[in-house]
Amino acid sequence: LENSPDKPTILSPDVSVVLQTRFLKIIKYKDKAFPPVAPNFIVELRSSSDSPQSLHQKMIRWVNAYVDEGISIDLITNPPEVRIYTFNSETNKVIWKSLVKPDQVESEVLKGFVLNMQKIYWQ
Repeated sequence: LENSPDKPTILSPDVSVVLQTRFLKIIKYKDKAFPPVAPNFIVELRSSSDSPQSLHQKMIRWVNAYVDEGISIDLITNPPEVRIYTFNSETNKVIWKSLVKPDQVESEVLKGFVLNMQKIYWQ
């Protein structure tokens, strides 16, 4: 994800998955560290240098850049918060739902993927 057209900065999420259907479209870039493709699925962890608002804005930018689903994890707030971001094609807007200290988070994009949050909380 480029930060801005005037200052091209490449942003990369903490975790990303590009599904095969999308990857096959950019196979010629497979050896690049950052191929020019939006991942289908991302996870961002809030770091101490991020505010909750900056993490939220980053997630909105990711989904507006064609990421199908993004999960932000904020372990700094008390209690911990997880947000799941998607794009609603009917309203043409990014939507999200907040979960307070969930036991697990299921992905709609990665069918069968379940993130066990209990293992993350206690690491």
